[in-house]
Amino acid sequence: QRSTANLRLGVPRDFYEGVDSQILDAMDGSHGVLRRITAGMTDVDLPPVPEVPLAFPEVFAYHAELIDEKSGLYQALTPERILHGAAFSTSDYVQAKVELKLVRNAIARVFDEVDLLITPTVLQLPVTIEEAQKNTGAEVNIRNTLPFNLYGIPSISIPCGFSDSGLP
Repeated sequence: QRSTANLRLGVPRDFYEGVDSQILDAMDGSHGVLRRITAGMTDVDLPPVPEVPLAFPEVFAYHAELIDEKSGLYQALTPERILHGAAFSTSDYVQAKVELKLVRNAIARVFDEVDLLITPTVLQLPVTIEEAQKNTGAEVNIRNTLPFNLYGIPSISIPCGFSDSGLP
């Protein structure tokens, strides 16, 4: 069994902007616990993610044949999002790959100073399944999770409290 006492935690404060106050309260509580069981917390700056997400052209390339044949099997907004990837040129894609490589090198340097990053997973409180099903046009809140996909680093979401309505 390994101790957490030597872990250095990084807090990217940009990820806390615009976050619901109930989520921030839960995060404050978790920060208190983490400060007691680790080597400490420090604010860190993370590199900006590339402007042109590679996911668009890559998702389009994967789904291009299926989207026409089986579009009825996709959720309502999904075909539109997939087709968005068709607009990217080869040069846009290559430039995005270069930017992504630079960003991944930069994020690796952040971990010279810290071992783990602590952020809220989402900005808003969760809704019930029934509410989510009624609002099919709602955007998925991925502002705080997408960067880690692009950075190519592992992440995990751990509930740290409950909302006033009892949801995690």
